[in-house]
Amino acid sequence: IMRLDLLNIKQSYAFRRPKDILQNHILHLEDMTQRLFISGKNNVLNYSRLIDSFRKSLDALNPYNVLNRGYAMVFKNDDLISSIKKVEIEDNIAVKLRDGRLTSIIKSKKYE
Repeated sequence: IMRLDLLNIKQSYAFRRPKDILQNHILHLEDMTQRLFISGKNNVLNYSRLIDSFRKSLDALNPYNVLNRGYAMVFKNDDLISSIKKVEIEDNIAVKLRDGRLTSIIKSKKYE
C-alpha cells in the first residue's frame, strides 16, 4: 500500500512539474498584486473626488465667499443680524462688505 501511495505521488502532476505549479502561483500572485494596485489607485481617486466635492460645498457656503458675490453681512454689537426684528430705530449697525466695513444708524424699518 505504501508502495502504491509512493507511486501515485511520483506520478502526480505536482511531483512531475513543480516548476509549472510554481509558475502558475507566481502568475496568480502578479495578477492579485496588479488588482490590489488598481483597487488602491481607484480608492485614492474616489476619495480625492469626494474631498474636492466637500471643499467646493464648503466654499459655496462660506459666508465670506458670499460677500464676493455682492451680498453683505449686518452686525449689531458683533452679533450677526438675520431679521429686521433684531434691530430698533436708532440702533448702530456694522455692515461687512467684501472689502471693508460700514457703520450705520437705523432710521426706519419696513417688514416685507
